[in-house]
Amino acid sequence: EESGNGVTATAIAPGYVRTDMSAWVTDRIPAEQMIPVEDIVELVSCLVRLSARSVVQRLVVTRAGAPGTAP
Repeated sequence: EESGNGVTATAIAPGYVRTDMSAWVTDRIPAEQMIPVEDIVELVSCLVRLSARSVVQRLVVTRAGAPGTAP
C-alpha cells in the first residue's frame, strides 16, 4: 500500500533451506534435498537490483519434489 510512496517490501517464503536452523528436520528431509542457501541469496540479490517501479509482493520457493509443487 506504500509502494506509491517508494516504500516496497517482498515476503520471501522458502521451504526448508539447508541451514543449522533446519537441522531438526533432517531425519525426514535429507539436507541434500533442501534448498541451498545460495539460491535464496541469489533471489534476494535480484530483488534489491529491481527499480522502484517494480514490486514483487510475494516469492514462494519450494524444493524440487516437495508435495504441492508443479511437475
